[in-house]
Amino acid sequence: MERRDKEKVKVLLKNAQKATPEEKEVKKLRVLKRYLMNNWEGIIVYQEYSHLSLGGSAEGHVSHILSARLTRRPGAGVRKV
Repeated sequence: MERRDKEKVKVLLKNAQKATPEEKEVKKLRVLKRYLMNNWEGIIVYQEYSHLSLGGSAEGHVSHILSARLTRRPGAGVRKV
C-alpha cells in the first residue's frame, strides 16, 4: 500500500457501500473507512519501517501496574504471595 492508494481505497469503500443492501453492513464500512482515513499515515509508516523493531509491550505493562498501585482501593496494587 502506498500513500497514493488512499484515493483508491476511498473509491473502493464507497462502491462497497453502494453495493451493500444491509444498513448494518454499510455502517461497518463507514466505520472502517473512517478508521483507515484517520490512521492512513500511521499505517503507511508502519509498512515502510516494518523491518525495524519499534518497541514492545513494556509501556502497557508499566501503565497497568502503576494504575493498580495508585488506585484508591487499599491493597489493590499489593501482590499476595
